[in-house]
Amino acid sequence: MQNPSNRSFHIREMKLEDIPAVYALGEAVFTADKWPSLYRTWDEYEPITLFSTDGDFCFVAEYQDRVAGFALGSLIDKRNSAWSYGYLTWLAVDPELKRLGIATQLIDAITEAYIRAGNGQSALELLVPLEEEFPQQFEVIAGICFANYFQGDLPHTEEY
Repeated sequence: MQNPSNRSFHIREMKLEDIPAVYALGEAVFTADKWPSLYRTWDEYEPITLFSTDGDFCFVAEYQDRVAGFALGSLIDKRNSAWSYGYLTWLAVDPELKRLGIATQLIDAITEAYIRAGNGQSALELLVPLEEEFPQQFEVIAGICFANYFQGDLPHTEEY
């Protein structure tokens, strides 16, 4: 594989025709030996359900006309409250394309979608489930500058 640059990727909202590629990449990434909990919960219904219920929070990274990564999430509105939360459910990048900033770009895209959405206002926090036994997850999320490893307040600027 040639050496790609960050500029050779395109982040966009997921389309219906991306679901098979997203599922296949999830199958390749969420293996029993590396991610036992994720392996047990990843199935074909995950991308289908999230796309059909929360399609505004499903993004893919394209590289050479193929899906190179994805971020799938949902927006949670707290009952009897004006608060909304962005929930990043799944994040995966093709192992051959790691360390190129794809995960960061995907998280930036889904975070912007959460900021622009919400129950009449933007989502206030981003929730990210992490597995303690896999410190590489902490490194990725912490490296993207959230307030702490488990949740981060989303920025509220005049721009949003």
